[in-house]
This record gives sequence, C-alpha cells and structure tokens, in this order.
Amino acid sequence: RVGIRFVAFDVESHSKCLYDYLQIYDGPDDSSTVMGRYCGKLLPKELKSNSSQMTIQFCSDSTINKPGFYLNFFSGTI
Repeated sequence: RVGIRFVAFDVESHSKCLYDYLQIYDGPDDSSTVMGRYCGKLLPKELKSNSSQMTIQFCSDSTINKPGFYLNFFSGTI
C-alpha cells in the first residue's frame, strides 16, 4: 500500500473548493474513490490507500496565486 503525508499546504480557499484544489483518489485514475478534496491553508491529514496506487489531481484557475503544496509519498505495510 501507499500513502501521502503533507508537509505544507496553501491553496486558494473556498468553502466548497471550487476554484483551486487538490483532489486525491484511492486508485489508478479519476474514476477511483475520492479520498478528499483540499483547499485553503489547513494541512490535510496523512492519507493511506487501500491498494498500491493513488491519483493526485491539482486544478487551478488563473485568478489568485498561493504557494501551493508540498507532500511526501511513502509505501510499505501500512
């Protein structure tokens, strides 16, 4: 299994994360189960997959720029 651990996070904030967001899927593509959609400054919790694959999708518009995010991947018996 694999997972991700966030080190820093600062993406444009919106109550429903409609403009800029990071979306994580538990599997090989965007048809997999959504693990979470994140925006704003709150550091997301560590995420662990149920398999050996995760998909990370970042969407952004061109209006407000923020620093972005920094994360680490890990694997092994979780």
